[in-house]
Amino acid sequence: ISQWRSHQHVLNMLLIDHHSRFATGVKILDQELFSIGQMFHRRKPFMRDLVRDKFQQSILFHWSWTAGKVEKLKYSKETGMWYLKDSCDEKAINKNAGKPSFLEGCCREKDPSHTFLNFDEKWTEPEWMDEAWLPPAQRERQAKAKGKK
Repeated sequence: ISQWRSHQHVLNMLLIDHHSRFATGVKILDQELFSIGQMFHRRKPFMRDLVRDKFQQSILFHWSWTAGKVEKLKYSKETGMWYLKDSCDEKAINKNAGKPSFLEGCCREKDPSHTFLNFDEKWTEPEWMDEAWLPPAQRERQAKAKGKK
């Protein structure tokens, strides 16, 4: 796990090993339908298309590869994958856990303009949505490549 920095890679390696040794049946879910945090962190063009609703068939997004609740909440809101009203924060939910009427009122209305994303009226396009935006490491590589010419 420390080498790969992910439990998922270890599980994938074990599945591949068991498949080859014992003919275990394994099916891999399509990452464009069942996406993970790695797609957010490593494939911004995919994420731009997802947020712009170009993948009508997307089913699920799991924020693996994203450390901590703070980052997961931030990125969920940036991508329209946060479905609770602002008044329904962790403190309010814990306080009202036994009140179904409160919890039922926490979900936002479905945004009819998107398949499964939900943007509120305060949403603004994050900086990484800009077509010119590149991850810092990629920007550095491009700058070095230009300097060598």
